[in-house]
Amino acid sequence: MAKTITAPVALTCLDITLQKSCVADCLFGRHTRCFLATANRPAKKLKVDESLEATVVIKDAFAFAKPIASKDDRDEVKMLKKIWDTFKHDNPDRTLYAKIMVGSCMRFKRGGRIVEDTISTMYPGVDGELLAKVSSDLLFRAHRRIVMDIIGKPLQTVKTAKDFVAIICNALQCHYAIVDKCNILHRDISDNNILVVRMKDGTVRGLLIDFDCAIDISEDKTKVQSEMTGTFPFMSLNNLTCSTVPRTSLDN
Repeated sequence: MAKTITAPVALTCLDITLQKSCVADCLFGRHTRCFLATANRPAKKLKVDESLEATVVIKDAFAFAKPIASKDDRDEVKMLKKIWDTFKHDNPDRTLYAKIMVGSCMRFKRGGRIVEDTISTMYPGVDGELLAKVSSDLLFRAHRRIVMDIIGKPLQTVKTAKDFVAIICNALQCHYAIVDKCNILHRDISDNNILVVRMKDGTVRGLLIDFDCAIDISEDKTKVQSEMTGTFPFMSLNNLTCSTVPRTSLDN
């Protein structure tokens, strides 16, 4: 069971979609969606033309997982906590790291019991471990929500070459530091997983996000990974060919 990292926080979601439901409209994929919210409860009911400033991001996804949570080395909640615990005292003016407030597997009540929202609970007759072995498209998944308090904009919003270079450089510095200090390999660095964060002084920083495909390489930093992981235009030759050559941070 994925543990909650901090005490529950009261959130006001600014997107009505999450307020109503988060039902996936397809059978395959992680179906990742992000919603802006505020941790500040409104003092009064807002009018139609009124709005609140977003202070956090809620990520909702049916992430890859393992049937036995204690053996799950791809739990994004655990990885983000480890990253933030390692770098929370670093100067944010130099390098930004994703800051997690709270996160866990979603739970609901069924037959008087609280159960986690996973493939096993959605399809009780499906053997999760067997499913992960026989199918690459129907891997065992868990429905997770994560709340983070650094909000960025898409990389496509960058307007100058100078800012673009600074953002990419910052994201890569973050990537190498996470590999070196946390033994976490991202495995899916792409234009969609680098956000632009504008600091108070007007400068920009790159924020590396989405650790759904990341793995812990504590035991072996050149661990062989034969599975194809990543976003096609940004994948290394080793990843594209599912090579058995040991991976390094350069393969990201």
